[in-house]
Amino acid sequence: MGHVDATLRLLDPSVNTKEIPNKRYPKRVRLFRQGELGRLILGALRDGNDQPVTTAAVVTAILKAGGHGEAARTALAPRVRSNLAYLERRQLVTKLGDRASACWQLC
Repeated sequence: MGHVDATLRLLDPSVNTKEIPNKRYPKRVRLFRQGELGRLILGALRDGNDQPVTTAAVVTAILKAGGHGEAARTALAPRVRSNLAYLERRQLVTKLGDRASACWQLC
């Protein structure tokens, strides 16, 4: 870090390196192992019997399957939505509708 500070002072002698904030790393919530959430989502959609399933219903199924309490819903819902979007880009699921009325089904 001393070399970085010296380089910054070479480029701009008026810089105070003590005022530069540290990089903040995002807090990770490890509810699932690598790839486990995607498998649970696909399993919840399979249990839907080829009928479109809402995002909330997928979250509820994952809470039951994972053994997590209802308190985990706030941390889990955004992850499920982003993982569903990822699965849609990979053409594994199809989105029907948008926003609050969005439903998902297997391709």
